[in-house]
Amino acid sequence: MGPKDRDEMSPVVSPAVALERTWSALGGAADALADVDLDDRLDPILPSRYAVGAAAVAATGAAARAAALVHERRGGSPQPIALPTGAAINSFRADRLVRVGGQRPGEVWSPISGFYATGDDRFIQLHTNFPHHLRRTLDVLGAANAREAVAAAIGARGAFELEDALAAAGACATAARTRDEWLAHEQGLALRDLPLLDVIPLGASADASRPTAGDRPLAGVRVVDLTRVIAGPTATRTLAAHGADVLRVSSVRLPEIDALLPDTTLGKRSTFLELDTATGADALRDLVRGADIVVQAYRPDALDALGFGPEAAAELAPGIVYVSLSAYSHAGPWHARRGYDTLVQTASGIALAEGAAARSPTPRHIPASALDFATGYLAAAAAMLALAARYDDGRSRHVRCSLAQTREWLESLGRVDDIEAVPPPDDGAIVPTLPTISGPDGTISYVPPAGALATTPATFGRGPVAPGSDSPRWLPATP
Repeated sequence: MGPKDRDEMSPVVSPAVALERTWSALGGAADALADVDLDDRLDPILPSRYAVGAAAVAATGAAARAAALVHERRGGSPQPIALPTGAAINSFRADRLVRVGGQRPGEVWSPISGFYATGDDRFIQLHTNFPHHLRRTLDVLGAANAREAVAAAIGARGAFELEDALAAAGACATAARTRDEWLAHEQGLALRDLPLLDVIPLGASADASRPTAGDRPLAGVRVVDLTRVIAGPTATRTLAAHGADVLRVSSVRLPEIDALLPDTTLGKRSTFLELDTATGADALRDLVRGADIVVQAYRPDALDALGFGPEAAAELAPGIVYVSLSAYSHAGPWHARRGYDTLVQTASGIALAEGAAARSPTPRHIPASALDFATGYLAAAAAMLALAARYDDGRSRHVRCSLAQTREWLESLGRVDDIEAVPPPDDGAIVPTLPTISGPDGTISYVPPAGALATTPATFGRGPVAPGSDSPRWLPATP
């Protein structure tokens, strides 16, 4: 398995404590959690050394409570929230539970993705799910598009040298590190002083006003969604579930992971714009002018170069809430490096720890996309809290969060000592209990957002749509 993780483990915290800490980190008032009813089941719930159950309750509970708070700020009545741990765990596994016509919607992972042994007795993980990342990886390796050829090429290279070469080529990979090695790494050091996420006031403000409460917390709220894969789409999916008009903006030139779309596009509309053209840029500016929230998951500074960074958005729409999600955060030497949930797990010590706990000869990941889903729900919570604050002061705000900061938060919830007796979830028993909705390719069985609001429950007003199905316009605002 390579180097050992010498970190001492902290005992896991309860879901209630995790929610209290997380809500406080988001700036929420402590007494606001009195209406949240949870069963407080202790980890391990999944076969993982990490407190995935506590994390799921904390992240989904924060999002649900933030939605209720927005409803209250708009004149709605307080409402109880039911938050079973099982429902929260299912929310962290939505990509694994979604079905289209009773079947899995396809394969997420490329045959070349995964762990490989390197020539210096370590492991490296390749993430080649997008065609351009696969092409760049094969070019660096000088290997054919076959797992055996890739393994042979990697077996002749050192883990860290190859990691840097792949990053320089714009590919996605990381060497497997222990927790101690990550904490000593420049990027790990850069993360140590960062909060779970931060909220930065922007210069432009609008007149403070509170729309009338509708039948859903975010009725009449408009969201520009500039995200793909899981974390960002989970944030905007959550906003859609609470009533926002979410318009996903992508490009015909950007590849998609089709197997994720039935779940991540629920409740949204979708349009194509080419932002490097005058027509596309003008159309996005018009959308931003009419928006309340922008959620983007481009690498740090990428949208600034196109004229759509947070300051520019605040000038276009004073009072806007601008949310940025990244892999490794806005700080440190890896701030612009491409990354995904599993790569952050591998870089930061999780994969080696999970492999050791499972007595596996190779690294393993948490049996849920915990960093993706937690970051998505936390980003949605922060966006809604910023929106509620805007109703008081009219200020524009920039929310910054990342998978790597969420990983540090997950560590703070403690670790499980023994997972050998913990069975994996029974998906066959869970899927028949899920709600359904119509989609372009058949009936979708999906996981609803956890945290059932008694008066304004989360629900999707529409099923998933094919990318680019809609015109770049807002729906008429109806509170």
